Amino acid sequence: MAGSRRSFVKTAAPLLLAQTSGVAQQAGTGPSGAGNGDAAIPAVIVWRHDQRVEALLGRQITDERDPNAGGYADAWEIVSPQSGSAVVSIFASAFLCEQSRFFHHPELLRRILLASRFLERKQLASGNIDLLTTNFNSPPDTGFVVHNVAPAAILAKRAGESAIVGSLAPFLRKAGAAMAVGGVHTPNHRWVLSSALALIHHWEPRQEYLKRIEQWLAEGIDIDEDGLYTERSPLVYSPVVNRSLIFMAEFLGKPALLDPVRRNLEAALYLMHANGELETALSGRQDQNTVGSMGVNWMGLQYLAERDGNGVFATLARRSEGEFGDLALSMLLPVLQQRSTSEKPPASDYRKVFGNASLHRIRRGKRSVSIFTKGHDRVFSIRNGDAVVEAVRFASAFFGKGQFIPTSFSENENGIEMTQTLSGPYYQPLDAPEFVPADPAAWTRSRLQRRRSEVCEINQRVRVKEFADRFELEFIAEGTPHVPVAIEIGIRQGMVLEHVRTSPASPDTFLSTGELVSIRGMSDSLLVEAPASRHAYTQLRGALPKLPGPALYITGFTPFKEKVVFRTT
Repeated sequence: MAGSRRSFVKTAAPLLLAQTSGVAQQAGTGPSGAGNGDAAIPAVIVWRHDQRVEALLGRQITDERDPNAGGYADAWEIVSPQSGSAVVSIFASAFLCEQSRFFHHPELLRRILLASRFLERKQLASGNIDLLTTNFNSPPDTGFVVHNVAPAAILAKRAGESAIVGSLAPFLRKAGAAMAVGGVHTPNHRWVLSSALALIHHWEPRQEYLKRIEQWLAEGIDIDEDGLYTERSPLVYSPVVNRSLIFMAEFLGKPALLDPVRRNLEAALYLMHANGELETALSGRQDQNTVGSMGVNWMGLQYLAERDGNGVFATLARRSEGEFGDLALSMLLPVLQQRSTSEKPPASDYRKVFGNASLHRIRRGKRSVSIFTKGHDRVFSIRNGDAVVEAVRFASAFFGKGQFIPTSFSENENGIEMTQTLSGPYYQPLDAPEFVPADPAAWTRSRLQRRRSEVCEINQRVRVKEFADRFELEFIAEGTPHVPVAIEIGIRQGMVLEHVRTSPASPDTFLSTGELVSIRGMSDSLLVEAPASRHAYTQLRGALPKLPGPALYITGFTPFKEKVVFRTT
């Protein structure tokens, strides 16, 4: 069946695109021509959405003999219920948008109805769906799907498109009943479920939906004094929570739920680098240490830019609408179509402390620094424009546990000092001899009863101080002598390093020579002053694996006290 599906797509997709080409020619081939008449929604959003429609037309399985007809396969060749909801959302918004070149195209209607039948088949008797990569009979993942399907049903109802409304109604009613009693895994799931119920309630009111929403809201929104949600996930779950709260504020008449959205977006301004990327090392979810931009917050930025007259939000929303502007959301919430707020540049010179996240953020124009003072192995990162040091880490080969993860810190006029103290004991025979079974847990328990001897200790510290043109980092490891240590400077892929020597460990592992090191991007650079490495043992036993991409190491032995200086040019 998979083979027949592939051949069908190869032959049918070009035919469909040929059928729609007349409409495409009328509308033009780029953003400037992507509208019919006076465009309320920015043309670039409609144009980009139409490109997504074109791409999806060729991916959707349309052979109705295939049990997955209506969905499409992902990169792992799995056809999930989520794929059907994406088809519904993308195709329905284009079908209902007068500016789209797919407006009222009959083939799109056929594809929407095909996807709605797919969703019905994939829905479980409980009303939930499966997330085939990890979650089964999942109310939260049902909520994420409803975030796609319910807006399509609402828009179709507004437009009087009874065929679309009728095709989606069975799925939404069963999903609503399931979410009205279903549970969650994570903090954000509460707001995903609540907002999904709010959307269905707006489409077709039910008191049980409101009752369940109030149960979740009674727990309070999980945002701290710094504006960060529990999961501290700038690229994935903060935007999800913000979207959910906006839906509830809009469709339940609860404007107070916009306050955490404002606070979270204000916090995100201080996580933003000069190029719009966000600091992600603080995340507790899958976006940790990944690359992504402030544009993921487009909905919240645009919504509050117009509702509050916030010029900074307006600037960031308009910068990102070509990539992140959403047609379905723009049609659902007319405020997202407005562009009345004057733009204002975001701050680019500040020092901001996120206390609960143990994060100090510093911006000085193009220069951007993150310092994690407790609980993180990536204690420092710096970038100057497009020259990027992703992380600085420190470790010792101390009893297989010497990765520097600070447990305390202090701050004064000399900067920030982070500390960690480790011990490595040996163990004596039991004072009261007893048999120790061949069981790792039994051995571990027995160590609590044994006297310790030959106790080794190491104190590791990192000091960070800012100057006008540089940051100085001092690395100290004292106590047990002769312990190999290594400072790791992880560099973004694509940077050019000069005045280093290649380590025998791997082609992208480099050692300092004592010369001034240059780290160059396309336009900008960082200079690194560091002593010459004293050995090539970079992947220390007990240290975390080397970071992806090139890495520069400065190595030595305890007692160790060396300074690394990052200069911007």
